[in-house]
Amino acid sequence: MKITLSAIFLALLITAASAVHADTATPPVSIRLVAHLNPTGVPIANARKYRIGLWIDLTNNRPYPIHLIQDEIGQGQSAECDYYIAVRRQDGNPAKFWRDKDPYTDKELKRPDVYRLVTVNPGQRLSEQGDAGLVYDMRQPGIYLIHVERKMPRELGGNFVSSNEIAVEVPD
Repeated sequence: MKITLSAIFLALLITAASAVHADTATPPVSIRLVAHLNPTGVPIANARKYRIGLWIDLTNNRPYPIHLIQDEIGQGQSAECDYYIAVRRQDGNPAKFWRDKDPYTDKELKRPDVYRLVTVNPGQRLSEQGDAGLVYDMRQPGIYLIHVERKMPRELGGNFVSSNEIAVEVPD
């Protein structure tokens, strides 16, 4: 049986393509979202009564380290800048976006002043906290459906990866 060099090259090319496809079949990361309500205690008329705290856990699914840009404001992390937070009411209509104002003080929201490169090793979890109520008007009682998305770097496909969707009930 005679095997030519081009047949060997073709077999290697098919094997390499299969390995690349297997690596990109699963998202590079998984994102898990958990929320909790905390009373704000702000005694201002028309202020938010609850903080809608988000815990966001991103886990590296790859067998090698990945690198992500993480934003910081002052000394604290800012999940509101690292993730796209989507909030809609139970009827399907989106919650009102606050734009660039703090709902407590009506002042301009701070933007990240520090960007850092974070290495997430295989299986490692990167946890961040955020407040959906800083991004969306969730003062009205009702059920809000929330999920977050994060855009992956080009070397990880450049696609968005979404979290699970959670329901948060804001009481009267």
